[in-house]
Amino acid sequence: MLSDTPSAYRGEPGAEFLKAVPSTWDETRVLDGKIGEYVVIARRHGGDWFVGAMTDGARKVAIPLGFLGGRAYDATIWTDTRDTATNPARRPVLPARLDGKSSRPLELGLAAGGGAVLHLRPVVGGKK
Repeated sequence: MLSDTPSAYRGEPGAEFLKAVPSTWDETRVLDGKIGEYVVIARRHGGDWFVGAMTDGARKVAIPLGFLGGRAYDATIWTDTRDTATNPARRPVLPARLDGKSSRPLELGLAAGGGAVLHLRPVVGGKK
């Protein structure tokens, strides 16, 4: 859901993510959360996964990668910055490679009242 006109998003960091998010899903998984505090949800469309995290207060979340089924994924990560409350337009885009065989979760720092989104695309060949 977008709460503004399209012109408010045009040219902004993260606008390409909004274009990539599908309107239908093949699978949804709740990865972590505590009611009233934070949530981390993964949704799959075809081979791509989209992960969203949001929180009430500043916190670190550990996203388990077991849902990737042992495959490697190229990820683009959009996160809030430390000054999100005063400068909400600054959202860095971080490329990463995630290994679904890893027992180590992906750790993200979330700003108070903020969150993060990830777009994960399977690596060609699928395994590392």
